[in-house]
Amino acid sequence: MCSEVAAQHGWTVETFVDAEGHRSGGSEKHRPEWRRLKKQLARPEVAAVIVGDITRASRSPKDFFLFLDECQQRGVQFISLKDNIDTQTASGRMTLGILIALAAWEREIASERVLTAIEYKRDSGKHWGLAPFGTKRDDNGILVESDDWPACRELLEAYATGNYSYITLATHLNSRGLRFRNRERALVPFDRDAVRSVVNNLLVYLGFVLRRKGRHVDVRIDYGEGDVIELLAEHNEAIRGQHAPLISRELAARIVQARRSSMRPHSRPRHTYLLSAILYCAHCHRPLRGNFLYGKFRYYHRADTCAYRPKRLIADAIEQKVLDLLKQLRFTASEREDLKRRIETRLHSAPQHSDALDAIRHLEAKLERLRTLFVEGDIDKAQYDAQKRSTWQALDEWRAQLGPRTVQLDVVLDQVNTLADILAHGTRDQQRRALMDVFEKIEIDLSGHITIIEPKQWVRAVFQEFCDGLLHPMSYAESQRITT
Repeated sequence: MCSEVAAQHGWTVETFVDAEGHRSGGSEKHRPEWRRLKKQLARPEVAAVIVGDITRASRSPKDFFLFLDECQQRGVQFISLKDNIDTQTASGRMTLGILIALAAWEREIASERVLTAIEYKRDSGKHWGLAPFGTKRDDNGILVESDDWPACRELLEAYATGNYSYITLATHLNSRGLRFRNRERALVPFDRDAVRSVVNNLLVYLGFVLRRKGRHVDVRIDYGEGDVIELLAEHNEAIRGQHAPLISRELAARIVQARRSSMRPHSRPRHTYLLSAILYCAHCHRPLRGNFLYGKFRYYHRADTCAYRPKRLIADAIEQKVLDLLKQLRFTASEREDLKRRIETRLHSAPQHSDALDAIRHLEAKLERLRTLFVEGDIDKAQYDAQKRSTWQALDEWRAQLGPRTVQLDVVLDQVNTLADILAHGTRDQQRRALMDVFEKIEIDLSGHITIIEPKQWVRAVFQEFCDGLLHPMSYAESQRITT
């Protein structure tokens, strides 16, 4: 019919038909041919789009009217043979809108009915969807063994031994001449996905039906002393089905055990690298990352980025050196007062801080003058707020250059003592976080000597005093080697 109408107008026909499985009018996502048709509208030679029925175009009002607007903007006619509607008039577009709305309503009602039927089957213990490999439905819709069941059972028994992965089991089955029946009911060789799909239907073969969405059986639970099958069914929201079990509970338990064994992580030990976020190479200044190699934890370059190609460094030796240094960051009351006095003397006696002190006194006096002018009404609130804000910003900048005040030093020293306790007695995760709180960067050279320690700004003043006698020994040119 569409071709005949096109021939009457002298148009050349180009046909677009969505194949089986791509005919949902509710969304364009699964309609590749419809999307390809829409792209053709930009061609100047396109004169019209002809459909047999309005519902074949779309059942989504939003998508359809966007499509119709594009047709009108490009001067392309839209013709529905069954409905015979003139989209060039207001009444025609209104009628078209009503029909599209009815089509959308009909689609949603049909979808609701399908979902209701699926939910009813789930609640009544009746399997829905494609029958798993090795089964078929009898006249009452109940799962029973099919002609493929011997191959299915051989697969399950072989997997239960724990000697096969999905791939090796597929190779074994194919070598025996067995075949898998796919969604199109065609016999094809087994592959990894085919074996996985059979194992995932374990509960169905046991006589259960999954009530939740999805058919992947999750076996990663702690079974304890309970019944493996019952706990597995409860965890996966499965209920007893109307079909009889096709395999024994003993076989199912062995399959679960084999699958849990195959999902275990590799034997590489878990380790927290304390310096992985702050350790850098002194030659190329690129980060060093942790790695387990030849039975030891080491730091190394992720790529061959350093001209010196430094050796992998043993992690424990480097980390212990840094921890030993920081464990000394513990002060008695007298040491604390002495350290505060030395820091303040250094900060305020430095020549570069004399200008900062003068600027701070000037800005504090300016704040007092602004407050007086505002109280006496010489400036309004907006002017007062703007000038006060800029003055405080300048004041903060000068104070930052001057360094921490006494009250800030007390807080810093309290935190340093806390960090020393964590580094001495905390877990490795706590030690790693503490080191990241203290350091921006630690650089190490080819020989494993620490060359640069860059503390964070909040603790920098303490390190400048504390490390006067410690920075030189941090070359660690000792008998103990920390490289391979």
